[in-house]
Amino acid sequence: MGMSEQSFNAHGKLMLFGEYVVMRGLPAIAFPIKMGQTLTVSSASEWLWESFELNKRWFTLRFNRKLEILETNNDAVAEKLVSLLGDIKLQHAAIFEEPKHFVVRSNFNRNWGFGSSATLISLLGQWSGVDAYQLNDKHFGGSGYDIAAAIAQGPICYERETRQVRSIDLPKEITDKLLFVYLGKKQNSQLEVAKFSSTSISEAQLSELRECIDRLNFVENIAQFEDVVDKHEALLSVILERSNLKALEFGDYSYSVKSLGAWGGDFFMATCRNSDEARMYFIKRGYEVVFTYDMLKV
Repeated sequence: MGMSEQSFNAHGKLMLFGEYVVMRGLPAIAFPIKMGQTLTVSSASEWLWESFELNKRWFTLRFNRKLEILETNNDAVAEKLVSLLGDIKLQHAAIFEEPKHFVVRSNFNRNWGFGSSATLISLLGQWSGVDAYQLNDKHFGGSGYDIAAAIAQGPICYERETRQVRSIDLPKEITDKLLFVYLGKKQNSQLEVAKFSSTSISEAQLSELRECIDRLNFVENIAQFEDVVDKHEALLSVILERSNLKALEFGDYSYSVKSLGAWGGDFFMATCRNSDEARMYFIKRGYEVVFTYDMLKV
């Protein structure tokens, strides 16, 4: 008897604080966003996987029960996917007894760095019952904060060592004065994590960063929030031995600018007082993809 169609959803994410150093045990502050992916699984006459980005199919894979690739338009993606499915099959062989049609739909540009890999892992975990963190650790690495964000319903504080996820509150007085701007330089998170693994950080530097992140529990207005942003950027700039984004690109901007995730790519956050004026500043600089917090939040 054929199975009924199953559907699953996973949110994309943005990390506000804790980039890089979440790998050294510090908490990460992140929030889930509306952009994400859905997975539908239904009975079929053959094993078929299709992935769509903004309703345009970009990947297709035909395979058999033994997880052998029969036909695909992207060998590298197909091999990675079959590897993931293989690990799932080792734990739950029964769900591979009858052919299925998998359809993944993304409602955002995958180059934006909102977490296409993490959302896929979350979706596969939800479908199969396999631990998504374990799948992520084996196949992609990283801290796992994006796995936590994929099923969160609001901002979170995440700790890698314990996988502890705690809901937090970001005051509207602050979120109304935040913009998220696409820098247009996609970063490879796996490479950045690997590179950072050999970076030396003193206990004093880690302590300062932890104090900085802890201060977020007490900020009440945008000026206090900016103090934390600027301190966090300054500390990481020393650790990474790299100039921060504001110094490099936006020295004349009146408020704070903060890289999100791997420095130098994907999105950055900018504080403001008038969001329309700030949007125009960045658009005139050629950065046309600009979101407010309300446009992104779940």
